[in-house]
Amino acid sequence: MAKTCAVAMPSDLNEDIRNLIYEEPPPEVKLPMYHSKFSKKVREDAKKVKNCHKTFGYAEVPLEPPTNFLKKKTRIVRRPLVDKQKFPQEAKPGLPPKSGRTKEEEREQKNFRRDNIIRVVRAVPKQPVPKVIDTRTGHTQKLEASGLQPKYIYRKGYGKVPSYLRQRYQPSHQEEQDAKEEERKKKPPLKYVTEEEREEMLIGLKKNWELLQKEFQLLPMVTDTVPKIKRKTQLEKRLKELEKDIDLIERNPVIYVACDNDRDSPRGSLKCS
Repeated sequence: MAKTCAVAMPSDLNEDIRNLIYEEPPPEVKLPMYHSKFSKKVREDAKKVKNCHKTFGYAEVPLEPPTNFLKKKTRIVRRPLVDKQKFPQEAKPGLPPKSGRTKEEEREQKNFRRDNIIRVVRAVPKQPVPKVIDTRTGHTQKLEASGLQPKYIYRKGYGKVPSYLRQRYQPSHQEEQDAKEEERKKKPPLKYVTEEEREEMLIGLKKNWELLQKEFQLLPMVTDTVPKIKRKTQLEKRLKELEKDIDLIERNPVIYVACDNDRDSPRGSLKCS
């Protein structure tokens, strides 16, 4: 499909060479400014209201002549002196000096040279740390930490029975130990597990096995990392232990539990028959 293009003819254009002649713009006609006819009355009314309040001083302040200008230090106001009457107060006496001498006198009387000489003469010389050479190459170590010098045999309690052991073998303590031993003998060494306890134990073990089995089935199929392998191994171990305990309880209707002598709580060891 061919495209058509419109051609502008010279007769269609509104061009004229006279349009290039400069023409001055017409002057702007401004409207007269607005003035209220009440403006004069408003100013007079305001002046009347203000003049009514002029009750102090001159109605119109007289101005100073230009020759009487402000000079330096002519506006300084000298205030009258006030006679302050001080009442006598009894002051407390000062504290007496400690030694009766001033600090300057004490500082002058102190002989630093003599004090330094006395301190040096009375000072105890520093003793060298005893050391021992234990190799032919000259390796040294402190004698106290080497263990070659006897140290503990000179203690007061060396070779004596400690006080807590002497108290342990006193008659009162021995009687208490004998009473505990008799009480242990009276308690039965084994505790019989009733049928209700056996059923309750079996139900609890099976419930734990179901929870572990559900957790084991939720593991991913691919165990390609160390944490996954470790988790799977732990679950398999716990499942095997539970299966072993369930099988042991189901095969043995009569169960005895070895009780602790000090506490009346069952141990982990079982005796089945």
